[in-house]
Amino acid sequence: LFAGFGAALGVLTGYAIGYGGHKLIVNKNKKIAKKVRLLLAKYNPFLVIIFFAAFPFPFDIVGVVCGLSKYDARKFFAAVFIGNWIKLSVIALAGFHGLPWVLKVFGG
Repeated sequence: LFAGFGAALGVLTGYAIGYGGHKLIVNKNKKIAKKVRLLLAKYNPFLVIIFFAAFPFPFDIVGVVCGLSKYDARKFFAAVFIGNWIKLSVIALAGFHGLPWVLKVFGG
């Protein structure tokens, strides 16, 4: 739980950059802003954010896009927390259950 919370706090920096850059980017690039809004309207953004946060790849771009589109910060944080909690729980369980195997293989 604490790792998911910490990871979610870290992703808020990307969200803040996108939110702060909204005037600079969106006002100058209306086409890009319209495409982002259409994508967020087409799919359930909460579930998409959970899905992307649950997989180990650079996630900051999703935070920037959500900040640019002014997606609700509380919903964003909740989705990122859930996704990171899933990912980090799987990693912790794999380490816990994989340790006896590693010790057996390497003779520990």
